[in-house]
Amino acid sequence: MKPITIDWLRDVLLAILDDTVEIQIVQKTTKRQRKTQTALVDIPDNIEEKPVPKKRGRKPLSAKQKENNAKLRKKRKARSEIRELPEPRNIFLFLFGKSDGETLTKIAQHFGVRRSVLKPLLQKLVSKKDIDIFQGSYLLKRPIRKVPGNQVSKPEPIAELDILTFVKKAPGKSMAEIAKGLGEENHQRLIHPIKRLRESGKLVEENKRYKLP
Repeated sequence: MKPITIDWLRDVLLAILDDTVEIQIVQKTTKRQRKTQTALVDIPDNIEEKPVPKKRGRKPLSAKQKENNAKLRKKRKARSEIRELPEPRNIFLFLFGKSDGETLTKIAQHFGVRRSVLKPLLQKLVSKKDIDIFQGSYLLKRPIRKVPGNQVSKPEPIAELDILTFVKKAPGKSMAEIAKGLGEENHQRLIHPIKRLRESGKLVEENKRYKLP
């Protein structure tokens, strides 16, 4: 590049004034810009832009998968309900002292469980002869201690179901004969249960002998 001198500047100014010199402005570009411009020029017009790929989402479940999930939820619900079942002793305490027993609905409502979940447990206790069922009511059969740690325990009252079962097998027996058939030494323990059965219409008395209606 030639050095700029005063004489050179004078000649340039005189040439501009005489319109003998044309000034052109040249924009300086970098090597990267030149490559970009070249690449844009080389792109043909018939090339289509590729669509932007969509994000992969969750696939919809098939009918079989939905059915399996429903069965799994049902099993989990059944297991959770079984864990909420009351202990057998709590059932015994609830039936304790109730000569007429309680229905399945009332027992289920008391413990806050469904009837269909509680019924297998009660049937299991019936098969073990811990409780009895008579005309849809569950009655306590096994002896229990009402108060834990109490050394003095009174004899359990005679279950009305036992009286009805005996009278059904041997109708027309007197109170003393019923007590003897149930293995009781004194028939006085049968006075109140038989009175309740008569008042409820479950037992009929004829000449001091008893039979089912």
